[in-house]
Amino acid sequence: MKILYAYHSFEGNCRALAQAMGDGTAGDVAEIRPVTETPRGSVMKYVKGGKASLMQEAPAIEPLSVDHRQYDLLIIGGPVWAFNMAPPVRTFLRGIDW
Repeated sequence: MKILYAYHSFEGNCRALAQAMGDGTAGDVAEIRPVTETPRGSVMKYVKGGKASLMQEAPAIEPLSVDHRQYDLLIIGGPVWAFNMAPPVRTFLRGIDW
C-alpha cells in the first residue's frame, strides 16, 4: 500500500511528525505550502493567522511535490489555529481531486 502524508507546518512540529510517520511506514511526505507565508516571530502571527483561521480563509497554495492520486492512502495533517484547521490545509482539502 502506498501512503502519502500531506502536511502543513508553521513552526516545524507537524513537519517532524509527518516525517517520522513517513519513515516508520515507508510512506512519502509532501508539504502543503502557502504561496504567501504568515508572518513569524511576532504577535502578528497570532493576529493574522488567527483571523485567517476564524474567517475560514483559503489562501493560495503551491502544488504538492507529488501527485496524491498515485497513493492508496492519504493522511493529511497540520496545526490547529483558533480552534480551526490552518488555512493552507483548508485550501488543500477544498481543491483536492478526490
